Order: sequence, then structure tokens, then C-alpha cells
Amino acid sequence: MALGTASTGTAIASLSGVAATNATLAALGGGAIAAGGGGMALGSMVLGGATLGVGILVGGVIFSVTGSKISDKADEAWRQMRKAEEIIKNICTYLAELNDTACQYANTLLQAQKKYEQNFDVMFSVVNDLGIQDWNQFSPEAKRATKNAVLLVGLLFKMCKVKLVKKAEQKDAMNEINEVEITESLQEAEQVFENVN
Repeated sequence: MALGTASTGTAIASLSGVAATNATLAALGGGAIAAGGGGMALGSMVLGGATLGVGILVGGVIFSVTGSKISDKADEAWRQMRKAEEIIKNICTYLAELNDTACQYANTLLQAQKKYEQNFDVMFSVVNDLGIQDWNQFSPEAKRATKNAVLLVGLLFKMCKVKLVKKAEQKDAMNEINEVEITESLQEAEQVFENVN
């Protein structure tokens, strides 16, 4: 059984992919069936019988290399996932703390606003409803309400200037909760509340 001529080898060399594989199998089978040879089927049998062990060995190496690459990629994906999980955990903790701080600060602001409005209503009534504009004619209650309104509007002004978050100095770092100024502002609010009651 002839394996093909030099011209057949040259023709096969010029092919690629599936066409080259099919032409090689046909040549191993003694040529195309139309030309009296065994064709691709016989070529497959010859190749299969002669190189079965080598084929299994090569296939095993390919699967081993491919499996190793897939394993490496899976390990890298796992490391990236763990890193992302840690970052997400830190962000969630930060946001929970910021939410707690913001809620506490907002509640104190609302409390200051409510007290301000109560005292301002008294002062507004004295000036607009009763027509009293002379401080000396204000009742003790009206004087107290006026002083309270002044204290509270000053408190509200200061509280509104406090930034809840300080911008991080490093580019990739998270911003920080402005704990020092927030704590000072809340303490000042408590002192004002004690004085206006």
C-alpha cells in the first residue's frame, strides 16, 4: 500500500486545518477511494492502530496542560474574588458606620430645628400679633424665646457647616468619617439644648 507520492506530500503541506488532516488520512489509506485507495477511513484505522498509545499519551499531556492552565486561572479568580470580598466588606462596614453617624446627626439637627421653630413662633407672635417691638416691653417668656432662637439659629448654622466625611489623602483610599468635628458639634448641641429648656 503506497502512502502517496512526493507531489501528494507537497499538496498536503500546502493545506491547513481540517483539509490537511483529511488529506493526510486519505494518503495513509492509500489514496482517495475514487482513485482506488482506502480513503480517510482506512487512513484512520492505520493511524489509530499504529499510534493509539501515542495519541492517548499526547491527549493526556494536552489535557494535563489545559487542566493546569484552567486550575491556575481558577486559583487566580479565587484570589481576586477573596480580595474583592474583603474590599466590599470594608465598604459595607464604612457605609453602615456613616449611616449611623448621619442618622444621629440628622436627628440632632431636626431636634434643633424644632426647638428653634417653637421659640421663633413665640417671638414672631410678640412682634407681629401683639405689635411689641421694644425689647424692654417683652415679657420674660418672650425675652427667653428670643435668646433661645438666637442660640439655636447659631447652632444650626454651625452644624450645617460640618462635613460628615473627610476626603481621603490617598487617591485609592476610602474617605473618612469626620468623627472629631461631628462629636464636637453634637456635644455643643446638647449644651445648647440644656440652656434653652
